Amino acid sequence: LLMKTQQRVIWAAGTVAGLIILPPMVFGLLSLSPATNSIVWLFSAFSWASVQQAGTSVLMALVCQSLILVLLNIQLTRQLRKLGDSATKALLSVSNQQSAVSIQK
Repeated sequence: LLMKTQQRVIWAAGTVAGLIILPPMVFGLLSLSPATNSIVWLFSAFSWASVQQAGTSVLMALVCQSLILVLLNIQLTRQLRKLGDSATKALLSVSNQQSAVSIQK
């Protein structure tokens, strides 16, 4: 949603839909079933299909997914700080220009 295009919502919805739909399709093309390759399925939106066969690797998948979420949140925080700094600089420059104009009068 931080893109500069006018169709940000469409891009966001397409990305989420792709992340949900594409992995099971790719797994099907590669003949990776939840019964034989349960670890791969744990990282998809359909992880419930392989939980029964996964055993102890469920904990590893949860740890990895948590780490991914933490890293994505750190990146988002950096982007928001950068945007906030830019907006603050723009507001300060406008207020400085207005105060300079009022002082000259």
